[in-house]
Amino acid sequence: MSKSRRRFRRAFARTAATAAVAGAAALFPAPAAHADLVAYWDFDNPASATLVDRSPNGFNATISGGAVYTPSAGGKSGQAGDYALSFDGVNDVAATTASLLSNRARFTVAGWVRYDTAPTGTSGIWGQNNVVEVGFNPTTALNFWTHSGSSTGFATPAAGTGWHHLVTMGTGTALVMYWDGVEIKTTPAVTANYGSSTDKFKMGGQVWNATGGHFQGSLDDVAVWNDALTAAQVASLANGSATPLSVPEPAAVTLVATGALLLTTRRRPRESQGATV
Repeated sequence: MSKSRRRFRRAFARTAATAAVAGAAALFPAPAAHADLVAYWDFDNPASATLVDRSPNGFNATISGGAVYTPSAGGKSGQAGDYALSFDGVNDVAATTASLLSNRARFTVAGWVRYDTAPTGTSGIWGQNNVVEVGFNPTTALNFWTHSGSSTGFATPAAGTGWHHLVTMGTGTALVMYWDGVEIKTTPAVTANYGSSTDKFKMGGQVWNATGGHFQGSLDDVAVWNDALTAAQVASLANGSATPLSVPEPAAVTLVATGALLLTTRRRPRESQGATV
């Protein structure tokens, strides 16, 4: 094959690869940042009885029953200006006005949890009554229940051990729980819809039932997504390298583009064998 023809072939391959990448980007655009984030409360507005939703969706939560903010640096980071919300286990709750978990095919709820006294009785950490309920039960387990008929849980970790990162997710094929970034429990359970109710998403109580089951402890940086996070995304939250507003998104376009480039480079060895197209 002549040098001019080889140069033409290489130029054509580069042009085709560029076009493939551009086409892939048009057909499979990278997901918008935080596209699956439904709500996120950082608890860092201590002068207000309203927990501001830091996502674009405006699902603020109202504090009632006497729940109080921790002092500055009382949040999970321990840094000045980082607050958390402390619940007394009697009647405290932070409630939204929306049924955030109704009719979800997949979901994730994650946040930081602290309790210095061993839980007794049934107490709700977060969820939506009759749809998704997460908290402690009388059998000394941290439980995760859904309306679809599936539930899971693990033995209650010891009290008084500081802040811990908890993740509860429904993938459509399983219920999954993470504790401090480690997948600690997975229970297979297939469903197309985790159910619905008119109850609202709440934190700190009124999760296992509409009026009681209050949690004694503190919460920080709680967020809800309408999809199941990946293990890498969970790890980024647990190790503090990301917040719910900066969780890395999957690089779908990069994978498609890499495949296109591999297709073009696989043809080049045939040139040295004198192959023609």
